[in-house]
Amino acid sequence: MARLGLSGDRTRGDRLVTENTWSSQPPVPPGEEQPDYYVSAILDHIATRSAELTNFLRSHSSGINCVGEFRRINGGFHMSQELVSRCASLGLWLDFDLYNFTMQDER
Repeated sequence: MARLGLSGDRTRGDRLVTENTWSSQPPVPPGEEQPDYYVSAILDHIATRSAELTNFLRSHSSGINCVGEFRRINGGFHMSQELVSRCASLGLWLDFDLYNFTMQDER
């Protein structure tokens, strides 16, 4: 699902959009929790779009924000050199907010 917000538009909640935005939900299998998988899926999704999007990303401050909730101790992930290079080639920044929960947190 892709969503485009243009400056001057109003959201469903009647909030004024102050800058152009584009967001999309990549097709990720249920239960997948590794942030690198999501980043890869987003890059694959971007690759199916027109060259205009790629050019836009390269010329504007654009990035990927991942929020992860891990339900086990010591949750982590690995980003391969190829994945980092793909992000860098588009000039994308990456931001990760990671939250780790254990069974003790559930009590």
